[in-house]
Amino acid sequence: MNKNPFLVKRYVLVPIRNEANTIHDFLNWLRTQLPFITRVFLIDGASTDGTSNILKKFASSYPDKVTLIENPDKYVPHGLNRALKHLISANILKPEDIVIRLDVHTTYHPDYICQILQSFSRWNNPVVGPLQRTTTTAKNALQQAIAIAMTHPLGVGGSKFHYREEAGPAHTVYLGAWRGIVFLKAGLFDTDLIRNQDDEFHARVRRHGFTVWLDPSIYCWYHPRSSLIKLWKQYFQYGLYKPLALWKSPAGFRWHHPVPAVFLLYITTLPAGIWLVGSLWLLPLLLYLALILTVSLITGRNRRVSWRVRFLLPVTFATMHLAYGSGFIIGIIKPILRLVKGSWQL
Repeated sequence: MNKNPFLVKRYVLVPIRNEANTIHDFLNWLRTQLPFITRVFLIDGASTDGTSNILKKFASSYPDKVTLIENPDKYVPHGLNRALKHLISANILKPEDIVIRLDVHTTYHPDYICQILQSFSRWNNPVVGPLQRTTTTAKNALQQAIAIAMTHPLGVGGSKFHYREEAGPAHTVYLGAWRGIVFLKAGLFDTDLIRNQDDEFHARVRRHGFTVWLDPSIYCWYHPRSSLIKLWKQYFQYGLYKPLALWKSPAGFRWHHPVPAVFLLYITTLPAGIWLVGSLWLLPLLLYLALILTVSLITGRNRRVSWRVRFLLPVTFATMHLAYGSGFIIGIIKPILRLVKGSWQL
């Protein structure tokens, strides 16, 4: 579909919940992008911290450009679908139109929207998205370590949109931008998936014959979690919903998906294994520790970060792996227990 992206309708979807502390910077940036946008849908997920009032004030300042949508279900896929259903049911969304998703936990290039449109024009592809670069404005060694781990294959496996600097086909992309034809043919986001809904959606998009295109020339910077507890919760949820996403779209399975869960199960066998086999049973654990320590030191040297960050990297990698593995195991067990009720919802 090669219709000039600057000449079609361009819709922006922004799911938001309880972002009173960060929403102002985002809205200040969004204001500069309004000339390139047909309409913005600010989707408030039942915020309780004053975010709703901030959004109402912003929307009232630009009634011809901004629509506020209430999302009582709170979660991202529900909110995105509410905006998309509005566009589709009213026969507003055309096949050639463009839908762009944004996130408040991200800093965007001043020309981000134009970069998206230029990417559609350059690659003539119905789905494009940026590389998920990470950044931190704090001089916090832990957050720097988390930012590095989230852009390294040891931390994120085969999710190439975290680290691949070359443009080309990908299984999924960060945030994403789509021609209207993608939703009209492949459907909307799966609301069973509180996390990983973009993975399942893009697997379904590929099944419908579309190519998902990663374009590193689109610039934005994700702000990672600032503590190990928050990081654990994030990756536990990634693991928790991954089995359901794979059950719905088996073609999305990659060998690295179950590896953290298998390793975690191995750890639980250590007492019995050492008793039965001896110290040889410790070999996989020692190899794992050697791997994350070596990768951390080499990556820290290459990134020229402080020794404190280098020492925190192994802890960060281990947190991501164990959290994801724990979630993955529970994500397999819970749906099996609920099959008797005829539902895979977690």
